[in-house]
Amino acid sequence: MTFCGGGFGGDDTYRDCYQLDPESNRWDYYGSMQLDRAYASSVTVPLHGWWVLGGFDEIEFGIHVTTEIYRLDSDNWNYGPNLPVPLYGHCAVQIDSSR
Repeated sequence: MTFCGGGFGGDDTYRDCYQLDPESNRWDYYGSMQLDRAYASSVTVPLHGWWVLGGFDEIEFGIHVTTEIYRLDSDNWNYGPNLPVPLYGHCAVQIDSSR
């Protein structure tokens, strides 16, 4: 299980990611997205990575139109295509194995 971003107290948003190590019952640092994101959605698409969509950062950018994709094979985050409109607090669902 992995989580990224989020926020605390309205003025703090995060970009760091953590993954649970079930053997030690500890959360280990797993890298960082390009932008801070609270209330973003995410979905894993096989062969296309883990996508994080929208969200907001009240201090710097407001509501995001950007997406980020984590690729396991390269172990990094890259920007994906922009959303058609800025979104936060939404959901993301995988339709089938290709999209």
